[in-house]
Amino acid sequence: MQLMGSELPDALLAFKEKLTPRFFEVRAKVIDFVQDVVNPALPTYSQQKKELLKTVPHPTQCPEPPILNELRREAKARGLLNLFLPEVSKLSVLEYSPIAEILGTNGVANLAMNCSAPDTGNMEVLEKFGTEEQKKIWLEPLLNGEIRSAFAMTEPGVASSDATNICTKIEADGDHYVINGHKWWISGAIRPECKVFVVLGRTSFSGPLHKQQSMILVPKDTEGVNIVRPLAVFGEEHDHAEIVFDNVRVPKSNMLLGEGRGFEIAQSRLGPGRIHHCMRSLGVAELALAAMVDRAHRRKAFGKLLAQKDAVRMAIAEARIEITKCRQLCYLAAVVADEQGFKAAKSYIAMIKVAAPRAALTGPKELWDNAKESSTVTQIFLWFSRYTGMRTLRVADGPDMVHLITIAKEELSKRDGFVGHYVSGTNQNVQKYGKFQHVEHGELYSGRKGVDPAQRSQGPVATTREPARGCFIGGTAAGEGSQPRERSGTSAVGTQGYADVVAYDWLHCSLAAAEHSLQQVHSANQSFYSYGPPGTPHSDFVRIVSSKLPYHVRPDKPSRTLNDWLAATSSVPEVLNLIGTYGAEFDGTNTATAMHRLAKWNREAPHHRLFEDSRWQEVLTHLDRNMQAPNFQSRHLTGALWSFATLGRRARGPHLDKVMEQVSERLQEFTCVDLALTAWSMATMKLEPPGLYDRISKCSLACIGEFQPQALANIMWATATLKKENDALIRHSAYVAVKHLDAGMDFRPHEYSTMVWSMVITQAREECLFSRVSGHVVRRVTEFGPQELTNTAWAFASLGFKTEGLFEALGKECSFKLRHFNMQNLTNVAWSYSHLRVGDDLLSEVAEVAHSRIHEMNVQDLAQLALTLVFSRRANFGLKEDLEDDGVLGSRDVTLALVLEVTKAMVRKIRQPGATTPDDAWIVHDLVLVWFEESKASELLGDAWKMLDAYMDGLYHQVLDFLRNTPLLARALACGSVVQSAHVPIYEQSFRELDIRSLGIKYTGVLLAELGLTDRGDDGLSESARRMLAEEKAELLRQDPGAGSQNWCLFRYDLSSELREAKELAGIRVRSCGGDPLALELLDPPREAHLVAVRLSNDRLNHRRRDAEFRAIAHTAGILRALIPNADQLMQDRIVWGNRLRGWVHLYVTEVPCLSCLGAMVQFARRFPRVQLRVAYPGSDLYPPRR
Repeated sequence: MQLMGSELPDALLAFKEKLTPRFFEVRAKVIDFVQDVVNPALPTYSQQKKELLKTVPHPTQCPEPPILNELRREAKARGLLNLFLPEVSKLSVLEYSPIAEILGTNGVANLAMNCSAPDTGNMEVLEKFGTEEQKKIWLEPLLNGEIRSAFAMTEPGVASSDATNICTKIEADGDHYVINGHKWWISGAIRPECKVFVVLGRTSFSGPLHKQQSMILVPKDTEGVNIVRPLAVFGEEHDHAEIVFDNVRVPKSNMLLGEGRGFEIAQSRLGPGRIHHCMRSLGVAELALAAMVDRAHRRKAFGKLLAQKDAVRMAIAEARIEITKCRQLCYLAAVVADEQGFKAAKSYIAMIKVAAPRAALTGPKELWDNAKESSTVTQIFLWFSRYTGMRTLRVADGPDMVHLITIAKEELSKRDGFVGHYVSGTNQNVQKYGKFQHVEHGELYSGRKGVDPAQRSQGPVATTREPARGCFIGGTAAGEGSQPRERSGTSAVGTQGYADVVAYDWLHCSLAAAEHSLQQVHSANQSFYSYGPPGTPHSDFVRIVSSKLPYHVRPDKPSRTLNDWLAATSSVPEVLNLIGTYGAEFDGTNTATAMHRLAKWNREAPHHRLFEDSRWQEVLTHLDRNMQAPNFQSRHLTGALWSFATLGRRARGPHLDKVMEQVSERLQEFTCVDLALTAWSMATMKLEPPGLYDRISKCSLACIGEFQPQALANIMWATATLKKENDALIRHSAYVAVKHLDAGMDFRPHEYSTMVWSMVITQAREECLFSRVSGHVVRRVTEFGPQELTNTAWAFASLGFKTEGLFEALGKECSFKLRHFNMQNLTNVAWSYSHLRVGDDLLSEVAEVAHSRIHEMNVQDLAQLALTLVFSRRANFGLKEDLEDDGVLGSRDVTLALVLEVTKAMVRKIRQPGATTPDDAWIVHDLVLVWFEESKASELLGDAWKMLDAYMDGLYHQVLDFLRNTPLLARALACGSVVQSAHVPIYEQSFRELDIRSLGIKYTGVLLAELGLTDRGDDGLSESARRMLAEEKAELLRQDPGAGSQNWCLFRYDLSSELREAKELAGIRVRSCGGDPLALELLDPPREAHLVAVRLSNDRLNHRRRDAEFRAIAHTAGILRALIPNADQLMQDRIVWGNRLRGWVHLYVTEVPCLSCLGAMVQFARRFPRVQLRVAYPGSDLYPPRR
């Protein structure tokens, strides 16, 4: 079989790019192990099993042959145990598939490599959801093959394919649970090696249906576990057991994940378990085909080999086709599971779960039908036991019918109303003449269940009537001269007589009158009552007639019906069709729902011509009309605003302006949900009408205690995204969130991650919220998707919160879901774990993925990855004892390779005009400098390095020109304040337009040297000061990892005037405080220093006045001002006094100064020309000025 060949099987050629070197290595080892070790041991295995069978009363009680343990030891030595676990094998689901096929052809190899069911599923459950104690007691011996396990779910009394039917009781009793229930078809339970059951039962019989089940570990030898009997399959004894749990007591510590989480665990277990079964089934199918081919070549009938008979050839061909189709379907399911998760792949897994056993059963059946040999149904034919296994598989892990229903539901949910309706066609006469059967005998609205058959020929006779020339419709005559007829009753909904009259009139009036009636009905903008979805009660003629009735007596409420139709849509075309047909009937609710559905479906599957479609303009017109109505509610308004935000820039225009005007006018009416949704929409659109956010904030604070989790997350995210300094709102939101968490309120994963992310951006260190969220994340980490995982890790790492077990749990889940990460997720998790210096194994995996997917990264991803690689090296850059340390992501070689790849990718982006920002470029420029000497970088990167360096050189000249010529600096005099306060806003605006945060290590040093501000380190103080700072920072990092991103500064000074002097030779230490109140207490810059700091465009909410070097310079400026006794009067008289001061100031910082601080340094130098300011940072003395 090609399956066991050294070459890659043909079926995998289409997926070759998704296969890693690890796959080829493992596959080769598996093939060698099966061929060189397992196959030669098969005779011994069979002989030992025969001998053991003689020693037991029943075949199912036979222990494993001793040689199996020897095979397991050999597999372990070769690194081939437990390959089904991605954490162990480092294989994707796709890569494990062909290996599982090999194991399906050799059951002994499957056992030897510890990859057989049900142990695989149970081990996955323990690995993902087990506590450390549970793993130590049960998972470790299972992984070593020392014991085996069983999964107890199916019950004889209920349809167990629906897990919510399970009836086994799990009741709490003190420190124990008591289990009572009846299970059967528990595979492997009778085996003597089986030591533990994973039991699914119910801890509650009330509440949400999917929260009633729990999963618990039950040791097999626990008192009350009674194995009733083994169960046979087609008369052949198997190890499936029937078990009764009679008052079985187990400790509460045996519960998996917690009460009510059983259904969740079961679904997580069954997804991988089903696809593993299917992979092995393909191996079994290959065996069946091999048996067919072999027998066809060896047997003759009627003078010919079977291989020469057309019927046999057709059977072999059909079998090959089925196997090939199933294999591709299996690989497709595996790829979707790898890239989107098992939940997204459920329909594909359902398909292969149905198809694979069928394919494995097709071969033998065709052989029996065509070979006509009796031996194929006897024990001589070794395929028989495999046949029973495959036939059982069509029921195990969900019967075929359940999976077929899953597939059908998935397809039905994809209905495309436009295409499907167009292809299937519609009989226009149905719309023209109505569906008579729906109103026959007046049953539809009369409430009658039926009519006596004897009366059917007489028509509806419940109401007497006089013959009329015309057809009476809703109180008017369709025919000329007809008069309104009185009717009994007051409502068309409950009045039998009126409905009968209308039906009778229609059924008996002339065709001309009917056409005239329809024209009248259709003339009113083709009211939606005139048409209805085919096959629904809304399309009958009684509805058409009743559409002329006043609203309050219509037989249905149009708004509610329309909303139901809009809610049932699944694509943009369907919504547009409803707008085009029934838009004239839309009220505020319908309009908001239509816009919501357009936004929702367009987000999931963009409709490229949506905004050019006339029906989009129509719904906007309806929005304008309905906004003027008195019953247009605030929820409709905020729903429309959400739709505009979700649809993006192309949806904006005058209609959005009108919505914002309404929001501003009606803000006092808004509920908590409305306020949060409005803030979210504004932040999403980066739209901020003057004063509106402040009003939203004020209203939100007044009712913050009523905010639910989603509203809290939305308002916090909006505040952070709009970069608002709103400590009161953020802190009150945090307190309410803590209160909700303590009360047990249910938060969703993205709400946890959004809250902590927002706290970091707003620099609010609410430890009480972080500690609560941490505990919830650890317990519910398996529910988190890639975005929630990485945002949470990033937030906790940014503030240095390393709560117990958090990063271990996050790292484990990240490793499991790494293949589903997008590039932003990947770079965020790399930064988080390298920042805290934890998770070496995870970082190695991240490095491998990043290296293979570097081409997918955009500029921001490359910059974030570069920042991760820079971080650990920059603090010691330029020191004489700067030793070669280990790599940041993986080994040093892997890290260096990533450095080169990231640099080359960034240079490719720089070559595209407008593709990069200066901040992206300097980070990558620093990346090269901290890992390579400049000459080495030029050698390794060639033109790429030259281009990157030339780009940075251009930025350097741009900044130098700015610092020399901007009015605030160019016209500064040697006095204690700026010359003209009017220059300050110009200076700030110019800084923002410059849009450069830093020049990086090299060009900041060149700039400082050019401006005469560099400390060349001739006195040795620079290096010693920097070394001292590095040591102190390292010590603090061990206590507070969040301090790693802060800048540390040590400054000395010796200053004097004609009358006074001030010295600080020992040095004052200060660090950037951000939101850290302890750092702020170290040194707060005096406002009277009159230095200008500018918040840069991409800063978080911490103001640049909190930067370490700015605070040091401002503090020194304040001291200099105090050395002049009459400085205030001199400033008032605008007398130059800065040149009366002299001395020096030395600053030593751990990070490269930003442009705001460089501007402050130039301000200081201009105003105090006789005070020498010297600045040093790691690597600053390596680059001379360009004079």
